[in-house]
Amino acid sequence: MNGATIHPEMWLDSHLSRKIAKWIREDLGVPCRHISDIGRREEGDVEFFHAARAAGVILITKDDDLPRLLRELGPPPKIIWLTCGNTSNTVLRRLFATRLNAALDTLAGAESLVQLDLPPDWARR
Repeated sequence: MNGATIHPEMWLDSHLSRKIAKWIREDLGVPCRHISDIGRREEGDVEFFHAARAAGVILITKDDDLPRLLRELGPPPKIIWLTCGNTSNTVLRRLFATRLNAALDTLAGAESLVQLDLPPDWARR
């Protein structure tokens, strides 16, 4: 990530590891917190969506409920939707290292949803 670029904070939902949030924050330099670290792990999707809207953050999720809420209620928040299924943290780190910057650039424009999946030639583990 470019050190001069200012990125909005991102929140990872409960389907993703806290280790990924820490790695994004420390290695990629993008503000990122896990749902557990912001005291919202016990909330339902609707409450989490509205909290993200109020906070002006980007959500990262594997759950299709949050993109559905985005379609129903409109943005904000903006969402990065991971459609890669179950995969290792190593593969997720590789995915974010190669595609997060482009996803954030897309969300900086008019788009409110970016879908990320693994390229066909990548192993899921």
